[in-house]
Amino acid sequence: MPKQNESPLRVQFIHPNNQTKFNKASLEKEKSKWAKVGDDIIRLWNYETHIRRPMVASGNYIDKKGEKKFSDKLYFWGEWEDCSRYDVQENVHSPILVERPDFVKTNTDPYVFGSCFKYTNCKQRGKLVRMDFGSLILFGCMKGNNFLLDTVFVVKEYCSFAEARKNNNSDAFRIAVLNSLRNEKKKVVHTALMYDDNKEIFSFVPCKLNNSKEDGRLKIPFGKCGLKKSPYNKYLDSDSSFGIWKNIKSFALKQGFVLGFNFVEPALEKIEIPSDNKTAAKKKWPNSKCNSKSCCKNVVGCCLKDY
Repeated sequence: MPKQNESPLRVQFIHPNNQTKFNKASLEKEKSKWAKVGDDIIRLWNYETHIRRPMVASGNYIDKKGEKKFSDKLYFWGEWEDCSRYDVQENVHSPILVERPDFVKTNTDPYVFGSCFKYTNCKQRGKLVRMDFGSLILFGCMKGNNFLLDTVFVVKEYCSFAEARKNNNSDAFRIAVLNSLRNEKKKVVHTALMYDDNKEIFSFVPCKLNNSKEDGRLKIPFGKCGLKKSPYNKYLDSDSSFGIWKNIKSFALKQGFVLGFNFVEPALEKIEIPSDNKTAAKKKWPNSKCNSKSCCKNVVGCCLKDY
């Protein structure tokens, strides 16, 4: 394993606050984004700046009493750049897995499904490469005077892209992440410390057991938990990783969230996306608006200048 940083980092990681929005005209006017397949409305592969979407999935969670439980429906916000079934009434996406056309090259990062969260490449440069055990990454967005937190990632270890491909990977991780990553030696796949590894500090996603149909993200005012109001990533130095983690856990539980993890990975489905939707989507790849020399070096469709 390559030499790591000298000590664990505490990172406030800002990613886009964009959301997937649907209206009655979307199926006709936005065929590159939305498709009707049978009775289902499908949000297609994302080709723009990475987006957040409200999702529902089965998984484990820790409640306010500290008990580990399972729910068929955990509601949370996060990133899923592949297809999803959209429930108009509930305003929520169910991640699904469909074999991609050759032109689709995008990845989900962080990847919070399965037995272990993974952080693979987004903004991964400088100190964010090869982070030490116990480093803390707080993924979220800015909105007003609040940090909207969607993922708490505690680093366990890392490996190269080449090493990651040798593992017994699920279809979901292979299609949604690995197939879009090139063998760039400067970047690595970080895997997360999970509840079964350490029950005192672990990675989690703030979730609700019921759908509020609103912006259901954990809101933490800037200044709390050492968070800084900035559109850019910040290294936090006001407390230890464990101290920040405990404060965030407290904020989450007080706001009615549970701590979610082990989300069931989407299984590969045989869904035929209509040809006119595929044609419309293909015209959008690669991102024609991108003119950054640093863009798309690692992931086609990922524009670093948008971060």
